[in-house]
Amino acid sequence: MKFKVSMKNKTYWLNIVESSTEWEIQLLEDDLKKETLYNVSKKDFVELPGVVSFIFKNKSHVLHTTKQGDKDLLFCKGSYRTLSVLNEEELLRESISSNSALSKSSNIVSGMPGKIVKIYAKVGNTYKQGEPLLVIEAMKMENEIQAPSDVCVKNILVKENDNIESGAKLIVFK
Repeated sequence: MKFKVSMKNKTYWLNIVESSTEWEIQLLEDDLKKETLYNVSKKDFVELPGVVSFIFKNKSHVLHTTKQGDKDLLFCKGSYRTLSVLNEEELLRESISSNSALSKSSNIVSGMPGKIVKIYAKVGNTYKQGEPLLVIEAMKMENEIQAPSDVCVKNILVKENDNIESGAKLIVFK
């Protein structure tokens, strides 16, 4: 399961793989260049409503969590942190809605990291709202990115098979 966690203007990407005895957690920092792997044993983990307790690197950690609107409030070791946590489904929904919200924008931006699978758009061509421009594979799902309105393509900034980061500019319109 993949998650995007935002805190204090930093973004982290988590990929969590669950086995019968532990969770393997891959942490990628904002620039997607620094990767750290962690293993958390299930036998050292307890979850109750609003509280998570676990042992990590031979230290006990107790996290108190609560929702505040669309944010998560985390209390740990005497201080609060405000987090935004999005799972795979929420990331996909955010990506699709951000592109449809850009109908008056002059470009299309990726809402999540992924890979360019297919590019239908051609520089200089015009496209009606809803026509497919490209396909992005993100989190093992293919997402067709459509023209947000009637547009003319000025520039295509990616190629097929390119790996892209969240926020990457993909297509520029005239």
